[in-house]
Amino acid sequence: MLVANKRRTPPVHRRQLEESEQQKFVNWIRREFPHVVVFCDVIGEDLTDTGRMRAYSMRSRRGIPDVIIDFPSRGYHGARFEFKKTGTAIYKQDGVTLRKQSYRYRDRKGRMHTGDHLAEQAATLTELNKHGYFARFAVGLDNAKRLFNWYMEVPENAELEF
Repeated sequence: MLVANKRRTPPVHRRQLEESEQQKFVNWIRREFPHVVVFCDVIGEDLTDTGRMRAYSMRSRRGIPDVIIDFPSRGYHGARFEFKKTGTAIYKQDGVTLRKQSYRYRDRKGRMHTGDHLAEQAATLTELNKHGYFARFAVGLDNAKRLFNWYMEVPENAELEF
């Protein structure tokens, strides 16, 4: 018996939505705060498998935040944001328990790796907070701007393009 496949958004498309919001965020920072140094992770972006593996090999661990802002403020050394597209649920309904985002992949040597992506990211953010960074999940462009404005001590009534 044949069953109609449900159409699912391919992972590449979901990633592009996240990256487009992230790109808008970085452009906004460059326009509104030109003195701030900002760096974004681009591993998911149009790299060959070899290029992606090379980029991953130059990291100390999995779960490094997407957006790195090297500008001290509010007693923090800098800000780190793990960017998620608008509407992404990070926590379960209780608001405390992380959702599971399992992954499986086979490396070049054929070894299977599994884990929980959100748990790894949350652990990294927690560690960065302990070391004096303002490290948070940023869900969507508006949330990222609010977090960044708080971090930069921008008054709520300031005339910034939102």
